[in-house]
Amino acid sequence: SVASVGTNDTLDALKDKDKNIGFLKTETMDDDKKRANQIAKAVTANIKEGYNIVKNDIDKFVFFGLIPMSKIPKVKKWAAKKYQGFGDEFQEFGDLITKKTNKKLVKAFADNDNVYVADGTKAWNRLPEQAAFLADHIHPTSDTYRMLAQIIAPEATEALGDINLS
Repeated sequence: SVASVGTNDTLDALKDKDKNIGFLKTETMDDDKKRANQIAKAVTANIKEGYNIVKNDIDKFVFFGLIPMSKIPKVKKWAAKKYQGFGDEFQEFGDLITKKTNKKLVKAFADNDNVYVADGTKAWNRLPEQAAFLADHIHPTSDTYRMLAQIIAPEATEALGDINLS
């Protein structure tokens, strides 16, 4: 089974301007990193909880981690409107959460022979063409997911054995 994970939880955390704007206004990145780490821990814990519910029903699992938040059209819109004046910082903050979450996911499942975690950012950066998004401006189209699956398939197959990501 394959699941794209973490994006909705991360977006829920990012849309709360009141919790995030203070971090973005400071000169130092220390508080940004701390907040990003808190969000990444929560997102990872939620994914682990979901996995624990279904792990007995699924033999092998591929988690497709987060794509860069700054590439998601909805995040770009929030940066321009909701976080006016701090749009660049907001997108960098989103990408920091992405990086930390992908790293935590890989670590969380490193010893599980039935799970492969694909770093969504690394896969995204290997796309051969501009990715397309659905009308919700959050989720990539099925064609984009197909291209991403083709990118991660060799690594997932090497880690888990024969799987079908088509």
